[in-house]
Amino acid sequence: MLESHNVVEKLDLALKQLANTGKNKEKSMNEEMLVHITRQLDILIELLSDKEKQKTMGKMGRPTKEQIVKRYQESYPSSSKRKCVRVTGLNPRTVRKYWQP
Repeated sequence: MLESHNVVEKLDLALKQLANTGKNKEKSMNEEMLVHITRQLDILIELLSDKEKQKTMGKMGRPTKEQIVKRYQESYPSSSKRKCVRVTGLNPRTVRKYWQP
């Protein structure tokens, strides 16, 4: 996937090209230009929605300790805290803190 910086640059370039099309911009804009701008906007919207997903995951897309423990419990409902500590590599106190009985 493209980096957001590249998408913003491409969108900015497309908008500058649009501004240079003449006095009556709406009539002089060709279909290719509209398709190009629409695609760039779609990519930008997709990137922004990815950023929202990352906010729920924690910094840099990494799941929080609480999410790790919850996912482990969901995957292995009959497992113990001790096994969770061994498998996830988390501190026993962290597992105890987020463990749901």
